[in-house]
Amino acid sequence: MSIPVHVWLPGEAEPVLAGEFTPPRDRRRGEFRYDGAYLRHAGRIELDPVALPLGPQPIRELEQDGIFGVFMDTAPDTWGSRILERRLGHEPDDIEKMTLSDGDGVGNTILGDPARIKRIWPGIADLDAVAARFRDIQTRPGDAAPAWDPGTSLGGMKPKLTIEHEGELWIAKFPEVGEPVSHVRMEHAMLELARALGIDACESRVADCAGGASALLVKRFDRPALAAGAPARGRHGFASAHTVMRLRRDALLDPRSSYLSFSERIAQWCGRDAHDVVVDQQELWRRIVFNVAIANGDDHHKNHGLLRTQEGWRLSPAYDLVPARLAQRAQSMRFWIDLDRRLSGAATVHGLLSSVEYFGFGTDHGRFERALPEARRIIQGVHDRWRAAMKAAGLSEADIASREGAIRTGELLQELDAYRPPDPTAKEIRREKALARAEVARSKDRANRS
Repeated sequence: MSIPVHVWLPGEAEPVLAGEFTPPRDRRRGEFRYDGAYLRHAGRIELDPVALPLGPQPIRELEQDGIFGVFMDTAPDTWGSRILERRLGHEPDDIEKMTLSDGDGVGNTILGDPARIKRIWPGIADLDAVAARFRDIQTRPGDAAPAWDPGTSLGGMKPKLTIEHEGELWIAKFPEVGEPVSHVRMEHAMLELARALGIDACESRVADCAGGASALLVKRFDRPALAAGAPARGRHGFASAHTVMRLRRDALLDPRSSYLSFSERIAQWCGRDAHDVVVDQQELWRRIVFNVAIANGDDHHKNHGLLRTQEGWRLSPAYDLVPARLAQRAQSMRFWIDLDRRLSGAATVHGLLSSVEYFGFGTDHGRFERALPEARRIIQGVHDRWRAAMKAAGLSEADIASREGAIRTGELLQELDAYRPPDPTAKEIRREKALARAEVARSKDRANRS
């Protein structure tokens, strides 16, 4: 059985057939083949520049249970799978998740019949009904599926769906039953704070619903408008960090799961045109600093990704920025190499600065001087503004006080004050002398030619 795979090309409102995917048997080997007409299309693009390069030959996937990562990224996760299970009457397998869900998943591909995509999106006026429906689903999971279930193909654990609001598409995220309603405003506050500190984070808003509930509205960055004021929308490609790093299903046991590996892959994915990948790598490092500063330990491989814009692959806007209730002594993904040459996720200033060479700050000893001001700017910014950001988001003094023990920016600033870059190694000294001699030679050459 082969499954058609359609893709939205840059600037187009309707998808075209890209090829066919043959699912794996016994979770061993899947196969994709680009359609001949697609390969002749003037606007053709690779669905994945590494795993799915353009060409007429069949491409096999031997990892990920035989399913290409960019295809799995379009499928629902915990919440969307729960909704689909209510509709089907059984737990959906991976193929059913990709081909039977609502077609509003992240990215620019869809497996199966694209006619199933919703054409009318619930608006913000419907959020009260959606919130009530989501509460019913969570509190009465054994009920039969009603005639209307607000479904989604989006990933994640929280109840959510896509809505249209003010001519834009937004993800409406609702708290899980038993979760404090303050979490919605907490995430909004951190997204706003990140944006204020120059980090490319999603635009968000808070919508109040009946019964004291709230929903977080996060603007979809993968659904660009095709023209100013026009209702038609296209789709940007998306690949999670999990896909980009080609991790196994159980990524926690995969040694390739680290920010260092992701940064290396950014260079591979984003460096195929004239784009300076250093911009994305340094932005990724700033997000690590921000996550450490706000105690966001949920910065795992599905909470980062790359976006395929009209200009090529780029680091996607930051999302899912939520401070923990307790101090986080380590990040979900490791981001530096300790003295024993082991990958570490320990949330320290020393860790943040010791591996900056992997994030576009250069390999010379001056990398510390370039990175230090950025680390201080972000940590000091969080220290000075996180309480005001939470207050502006409508959080109570008690809610704000509940994060005092987790957001340990005072401790981080003390570490910054005490930090001293290591002395340059003999190798670094030789390299910098060689660079200086080369620059002198170039200057003389320019002078002679002039």
